[in-house]
Amino acid sequence: MKPAMPEREVIVSSLLYLLTRYTQCAEKHLANAICDHLEMLHKHPETSDGCLFNTCERLHRNWRKVMDSDANSDELSTIQRSTQDPFVH
Repeated sequence: MKPAMPEREVIVSSLLYLLTRYTQCAEKHLANAICDHLEMLHKHPETSDGCLFNTCERLHRNWRKVMDSDANSDELSTIQRSTQDPFVH
């Protein structure tokens, strides 16, 4: 039996916590959890379209690049610059 989807607010709260922790220690398992939470938020029934839906999709792609084990520091710098998306509200 598939577990129930958490409330959207719980996902957002957890995601904010994970993002904050990642800035403190930049551990791979945190980046993976961030990707998972972005994906959950993107697929959540209350996030079916609009700004949050699009933002989660773009951020999930960027965080997957961070998770790429072959990414070197130059690639990560490029990813960090590219995440400064002028369309993210």
